[in-house]
Amino acid sequence: MQKNIQNTEVIGQSGAGMIHITVTGTYECKKVDISKELINQNSKNILEDLISAAFNDAIKKILDIQKDKLTLQS
Repeated sequence: MQKNIQNTEVIGQSGAGMIHITVTGTYECKKVDISKELINQNSKNILEDLISAAFNDAIKKILDIQKDKLTLQS
């Protein structure tokens, strides 16, 4: 099970889907994708907040997957 979770990748998103962050089951950030529209519209502070929110969304998804797999094994 541990290896299976490590190979899992999830995508966290924020800003109405305008920022996507891909994170592995070992919490490694693999990719950050920011829409061009968002870059043109917003300030550095807003982008930083949205990136942080997308990363946290991805981490929550990994933790949910881990919890679900542990529950299935019980």
